[in-house]
Amino acid sequence: MVDEQQFEYFWLRYAPNPMTDVVRNIGVVLFEPGALRTGFCRVRFVPSWQASVLAIDQDADVSMLAALMKEIECRLSEPNSRQEMFDVIEESFSNLVRVSDRQACRTTNPELALDDLVSQFR
Repeated sequence: MVDEQQFEYFWLRYAPNPMTDVVRNIGVVLFEPGALRTGFCRVRFVPSWQASVLAIDQDADVSMLAALMKEIECRLSEPNSRQEMFDVIEESFSNLVRVSDRQACRTTNPELALDDLVSQFR
């Protein structure tokens, strides 16, 4: 039997107006705390994120968001660029993409846990 491991996750949320609390979850990042360079770290995007974003912001630049999401995915797949990407995510998106509070997650299969988190928004 495989022991459960401790992970953390946070949601990437599209927020068209910094003056309101209207947001849509567009992706989730799951990672091993304390092992960012060597451990599990993946992002998964909500399959219907474009429709969800356009539902709250008809003028949203979905192609720009798609490019941003691709960059996040690429940089988190490279262990040496993960910390820098975390810093950018948490400090530099000018409220267009917000980060939820980090939450704990225990699992024996992080890929399955990531799928389960995203499936909440299908």
